[in-house]
Amino acid sequence: MRKKLNPVFVLILSSLILLGFIGLSKATQLIATSKPDAAAQAKAIKQVFQADKDVESAEYLDLTTGKIVSKNPRELRVSASTYKLFIARFILAEIASHKLSWTSPYENETIRDGITQMIVNSDNNFPEWVIATYGADTIEAYLKSVGYQGLWADPNQAQTSASDLTKVLQYYYLHRQNADVKFLLGLMKTQEFRTGIPAGTPSVVADKVGFIDYYKNDAGIVFAKRPYILVVMTNHQTDFSLVKQVTQAVENSRK
Repeated sequence: MRKKLNPVFVLILSSLILLGFIGLSKATQLIATSKPDAAAQAKAIKQVFQADKDVESAEYLDLTTGKIVSKNPRELRVSASTYKLFIARFILAEIASHKLSWTSPYENETIRDGITQMIVNSDNNFPEWVIATYGADTIEAYLKSVGYQGLWADPNQAQTSASDLTKVLQYYYLHRQNADVKFLLGLMKTQEFRTGIPAGTPSVVADKVGFIDYYKNDAGIVFAKRPYILVVMTNHQTDFSLVKQVTQAVENSRK
């Protein structure tokens, strides 16, 4: 019976042969070029965000490496219905502290029904009920206590930032094994407005859109092989085609 070579010995021998043929410098270059160029990817994504002035704010977070690329990330913008991600965070905290349950009453339905309609259909009744029931000041104080800028710097309309939307999505991603968060992410994966981020990638997306007047925003978790968060906040738009284009360009920059 022939004795098998030690795999470590084979690796060392192969490396020496490689060095003998092409030299140390070229071998190092060969190894380096086999890895994704993170700096080049970040630069490309930055250029995507900067390419259109109607992309007012945007943020990308690679959930594998932690790399963040952004444009005006902390500037407060009209949130439209993306603020419902923060209403969900508040309600999940109430459930976690046993002040509410999924079967607690909401008008003639349950909290589960209300949050489903809010996320899947972007219905406004449930978040307005939450604000009326708990008070904007209470919700605002909670959100600031867990690290967000809040929603009502302008009392006349909800505002948020690309950075805060990224943070709340990252919270949901990191807690995705929690049963309550898993339920919420399931709703986000099936929400009905899917011509923005979901249309720009072949991967599964859990997202929440916001649209009012010419503001078109989308904030989502893209469950790619290397998952990432993408937030795009636009103005002067009649549909989500610009959000889709940004997503496609981000996808291409990651290849």
